[in-house]
Amino acid sequence: TKDQSIIIYPNPAADKIYLKSKSKIASVVWIDNLGNMNTTSRIVSGAYDVSISVDNLPDCLYLLRITGVDYTSTFHKVCIKR
Repeated sequence: TKDQSIIIYPNPAADKIYLKSKSKIASVVWIDNLGNMNTTSRIVSGAYDVSISVDNLPDCLYLLRITGVDYTSTFHKVCIKR
């Protein structure tokens, strides 16, 4: 089943992505199609709504590991395409 607790848009994205979650987000790790961790976005105080600039990321299909403040992680695919 698809996890509906986190909504990510737009997908594909060109300059920013937005995440809406039912629980607070602590960090987002970007894993590229070769399995390399590209970058990590840490959310300082935890937030339900997050925007992340993707200007510095090359066009690629990424796997996002989104970790909540309760240390649970979910994985989501996001495409960066310009």
